[in-house]
Amino acid sequence: MWLLCLTGACQETLLQLIPPCLSAAHSVLGTHPFSRLDVLIVPANFPSLGMASPHIMFLSQSILTGGSHLCGTRLCHEIAHAWFGLALGARDWTEEWLSEGFASHLEDVFWAAAQQLAPHEAREQQELRACLRWRRLQDEMQSSPAEMQVLRPNKDKTGHTSDSGASVIKHGLNPEKIFMQVHYLKGYFLLRFLAERLGDETYFSFLRKFVHAFHGQLILSQDFLQMLLENIPEEKRLELSVENIYQDWLESSGIPKLLPDQLVLLLEHLLEQKTLSHRTLQSLQRTYHLQDQDAEVRHRWCELIVKRKFTKAYESVERFLQEDQERPQRDSFIHLLLAWGTGPGHQRRDYVAAKAVSPQPRSSLGASLSQRLVPARHAQKADSHKRGLPPWIWSGAALGFRVLLHR
Repeated sequence: MWLLCLTGACQETLLQLIPPCLSAAHSVLGTHPFSRLDVLIVPANFPSLGMASPHIMFLSQSILTGGSHLCGTRLCHEIAHAWFGLALGARDWTEEWLSEGFASHLEDVFWAAAQQLAPHEAREQQELRACLRWRRLQDEMQSSPAEMQVLRPNKDKTGHTSDSGASVIKHGLNPEKIFMQVHYLKGYFLLRFLAERLGDETYFSFLRKFVHAFHGQLILSQDFLQMLLENIPEEKRLELSVENIYQDWLESSGIPKLLPDQLVLLLEHLLEQKTLSHRTLQSLQRTYHLQDQDAEVRHRWCELIVKRKFTKAYESVERFLQEDQERPQRDSFIHLLLAWGTGPGHQRRDYVAAKAVSPQPRSSLGASLSQRLVPARHAQKADSHKRGLPPWIWSGAALGFRVLLHR
């Protein structure tokens, strides 16, 4: 009976996914490196959900239940290893991100193509998976030793061997290493960063050239990065260099430094989350020095502070209201005020709002508040009971409006 159930699950799920996933990989990287591919289903107590070897792929029976998503993503991950891990591999296994980082990044690309998602749907799915991976990476950074968070720990000695031809895998005997995913996750975010910086068309066009050029070889990080920078137009390099990537991504511990646009995207994702602890917000502020970022980043950070009632960072909101209210963020600032609700600490929020606005009672911000908010208040008050909308209660000293939302 058990064998019949397993056979049925393979026919219903796995066998339906293999053709579109292989076709998706072909559309991205070209011809599969091996002439034959067998798939072996292994027991649920197999040490991983999947493993790729030349001509054969091992998949745990655990991925066959609960729908096609886990089976599809794991299948795509192992298919990606045909190129990164098998057809070409890391010359120094301390750089295992060259295998697992690429497989993790290509997993999402292959899976979106296999599902035949529209571009915006593929983007949404990939951003959601990036958000989940980001949270896992944050957890790992907090619970692992700093020296084990480095993707290129041997630095300039990476790839060196002794006179006998032997090489040492740093931390190779550390029992904690087998539980870590840092080479999957940081490698994934480095490649996602490069693809976004260069554009998907440029990046994947290069990747096809790269796997062809290095087919059957063992590589180092520098082989990939040097060829990448040599093969992209000058205007798309945008100050990228091998040395900068080493410093920011491969030779440092902790979470990689993000560009302002990436920080904005991260904060917007966090704004959509249903729950977010103050401890996480503190870690975010400390890691990225959000109070010192540009106005676009600080705007999203202030929204997050307000939404989560993170009272310890109200000074950042006050600074934003005072310094950036005449910039293009003005409209967003008005929405920020409107988002402030009642609850613990609302008196402090009222004080910050009043202090931020009242020094410039004749400013365009004041006029904007008067024109936009006061008429809206009368209209809303008149029919709020009919529409079931919460009424706004207003009071102001000069133009230091106090906006309280009754929930």
